[in-house]
Amino acid sequence: SLIWSFDTASFIHSSPAVSGGIVYFLAESGILYALNAGDGSQSWSRDIGNGSWDWSSPAVHNGNVFVVSSAGNMYSLNGANGDVNWATPLGAQPNSMISVAGGLVCSGTHNFNNSNPTVVAVDEATGVMRWRYYYYQYHGDVPGMVNCNGVTVADADEDGDLEVFFGVYVWGA
Repeated sequence: SLIWSFDTASFIHSSPAVSGGIVYFLAESGILYALNAGDGSQSWSRDIGNGSWDWSSPAVHNGNVFVVSSAGNMYSLNGANGDVNWATPLGAQPNSMISVAGGLVCSGTHNFNNSNPTVVAVDEATGVMRWRYYYYQYHGDVPGMVNCNGVTVADADEDGDLEVFFGVYVWGA
């Protein structure tokens, strides 16, 4: 049976992240919500939007919430009160789910014209850009984007090095 519901007055395309009894999700309006998991009451909200596709699924790590806005920024917010720790412009329009591992926060982006990175990695503590991957440079000048399916970072082969996994949608093909 339904336990509670919460009206955002906007579509929700993101998957929620849950940590410490709080449910975090981004509405298409660009508002990141933090709700009490037990009763659905709002703990806080933060407007990070201004893009056209605010669909990012947030991630929670070490008490911080990481999310991207389709306006081109990645955010680290304090999970308890929504205060912004840092905001980093990515040089692209991200809207995918976030992955946090090994001190990196990774996100895929939309790349319609080969001028933007396909995947980015930002330092978890500082928000400093660590690296960018450009799909088109390695695949015949074809634009590729990571849509809502997102990026996963893990030591999949257990060799002590992190690997980045993502699916690419090839634009116009």
